[in-house]
Amino acid sequence: MGLTAAHWVFFAVTLSMLFAMAVRRGVIILAMLGIIALALLSPNAGQEPVDQAIFAAQAMFRAAIVGGTRLFDTILLVGFMGALLHVLREEGIDRVMLMPFAKFMRGPRTAFIMIALATYLFSLFFWPTPTVLMIGALLAPLAVRAGLSPLATGMAMSMAGHGMALSADPLIQAAARITGAPGGLAPSAILPMSLLISIVIGLVALGVSLAWAKLRPREVDLAAVPEGAGQAADVAPPTRRQIGLAIVVPALLGATAVLSILRPSQTADNGMAVALMGGMAVVLLIITCVVQHGTHALDSIVDMMSEGFFLVIRIFAPVVPVLGFFMIGEGTSAEAILGPGTPGFVYALGEHFALSGPLWCVLLPVAMVIVGAISGRDGIAFQGLPLAGTIAVMLSDGNVYQGAVLASLAQVATIWVGAGVLLSWSGVRTVASEVWLDREELASANRWPVIAGLAAGAVAAMVLLLRHGA
Repeated sequence: MGLTAAHWVFFAVTLSMLFAMAVRRGVIILAMLGIIALALLSPNAGQEPVDQAIFAAQAMFRAAIVGGTRLFDTILLVGFMGALLHVLREEGIDRVMLMPFAKFMRGPRTAFIMIALATYLFSLFFWPTPTVLMIGALLAPLAVRAGLSPLATGMAMSMAGHGMALSADPLIQAAARITGAPGGLAPSAILPMSLLISIVIGLVALGVSLAWAKLRPREVDLAAVPEGAGQAADVAPPTRRQIGLAIVVPALLGATAVLSILRPSQTADNGMAVALMGGMAVVLLIITCVVQHGTHALDSIVDMMSEGFFLVIRIFAPVVPVLGFFMIGEGTSAEAILGPGTPGFVYALGEHFALSGPLWCVLLPVAMVIVGAISGRDGIAFQGLPLAGTIAVMLSDGNVYQGAVLASLAQVATIWVGAGVLLSWSGVRTVASEVWLDREELASANRWPVIAGLAAGAVAAMVLLLRHGA
């Protein structure tokens, strides 16, 4: 079947959203207008203007429902993990968990490595922003006292957390679900690729930073550190309960993560990994509240849950309506939104713009890095993931492997640029405030290491495509 007017409207709205992101404008209204236009073009809209208007209004809500339904289990998981981290911080268990990292900070290089490692590991489970607040309060002052400059500390935190950990998101899996949903790509197809590419980019960026950044603090850097900052991690004696929970919580979360990673095809596609991690988070949340509060746990857990889900609303509110528009590109979801007989626009457009062969295996990864960088320019990286994933599938010639590689690269690039590494109006603000820096200074220092990392990630994607003969 050839392309219809609806296909071209979908394509035009996609390009307009890409342009809007390039100039740092919101895309939610464009997504809503796109849904209205496609609904009016649908044969299921009826003939009367009133019927068409009603159908268009219903389509907007159905699109949000479809997009939200795809993410609902992930939204719950993020909320539960946020609640768990909140109770760990409230009870001082987080600093007990971080003590082993502090003990290895014996110089600027070991401090840099420990900051990056701690940020990466905790961000895998709790996402970067809450982790950065925890690392900044407890480990950053210790790193500076060990001889690491605040600038290098911030670089390690932002690249390991908002870059390396969030761009792959192998445990919570929100990124892979949002990226793959519009093109019908399974999370298990994206997760291994995005993890590999994120590690390549992260190791290169962190390696360049470690080699070239000014690790040792200046006098002005030392003066900026509040007196006594971080010392609580040294002098506050942990209780037996805190030590026990500091062992049990990471051990059970780690075991759950290993099980999910070792069996991706059995856990990723049907949501079992998210359910397993979410269930474990709830169990640990209950255990921690009961151990620390006893009978008062019945009340304290309500406050913890409220704190956890407040974070969820901030993250996913801008994502759901945009994802709803791009879900019209996937066949089954398109019918749920616009009624029976609605085609999936993404693969039809992909066949029309079919690009394959060795030359495109070199050029397309570069194009995906650019698309990812544009999609993340608004500083709300997850909002750009449906767009990046849709364009990747459009250019993949119906090849699932090629689509997974390109979508993974676009996902990783979008998050590295938009989540909190390169842009001063993104999560860089949080990191900079935790290490007593100006956000522009931190974003500027991250620029060349991240560009080197993105170049390495594009090369890794080229190798994956060429070896597969895409």
